[in-house]
Amino acid sequence: MKNRILIVEDDPEVARLIQMTLRSADYKYGIARNGNKTLQFIPIFQPDVLLFDLMLPDMDGMDIIKQIRAANNNIPIIVISARDEDADKVQALDLGADHYLTKPFSIDPLFTRFVFP
Repeated sequence: MKNRILIVEDDPEVARLIQMTLRSADYKYGIARNGNKTLQFIPIFQPDVLLFDLMLPDMDGMDIIKQIRAANNNIPIIVISARDEDADKVQALDLGADHYLTKPFSIDPLFTRFVFP
């Protein structure tokens, strides 16, 4: 069975691009459009990877990373964010994110390196 990937993204266009790529490779995926849905969906869907936007409408992504790690959940978190300040990158990685990519991003390297290796 291929990896289960949770897309945490409130921008429909970005989510659609990621979905199309996952669908073409027959990966199982789910989508959460805000922080509360993300935290509810993780134990139900049990994803193998999170593709994670920090700027969500209801919660700051840094707080979500803290909550995921506080629950001793070691799921890999790949942040994909428009926040491109070094301080944001360092903070996310210090809180437990595994990788940090800034938008705009190229879909092929993302999946070749992090999702489909």
